[in-house]
Amino acid sequence: MVVHDLTERRRLEEARRTFMADAGHELQTPLTSIRAAAELLLEDRGTDPEKTRDLAEKIIMQQERMTALVDDLLLLSRLESDIAPEPGTPSSTPGNVSKDPREG
Repeated sequence: MVVHDLTERRRLEEARRTFMADAGHELQTPLTSIRAAAELLLEDRGTDPEKTRDLAEKIIMQQERMTALVDDLLLLSRLESDIAPEPGTPSSTPGNVSKDPREG
C-alpha cells in the first residue's frame, strides 16, 4: 500500500508540474495580447475611435480570460489542499485507526 501511495504521489506531482507549465503558457498568451493592444493604443493616440474601441475590447477580453485562468488555478489549489493531505497528517488517517483499540 505504501508503494502504491508513493507511485500515486509521484504521478500527481508530475501532473502538477505539467499543469503549472501549461498554465504559465496560458497566462502568457493573454498578457502578450494585452501588451500589444496597449502599444497600438499608444501609437494611435486615440485618433481613430473605432480602432481605440476595438483595442480596448480586446484588452478587456484578454483580461477576462486571465481572470478565468487564475480563478481555475485558485480553485484547483483549494481542491487539492482539501483532497490530498500530506501522508501521516490526522486528516489522512481514518478515525478508527488512530484510536487506541483498547478504548473500544
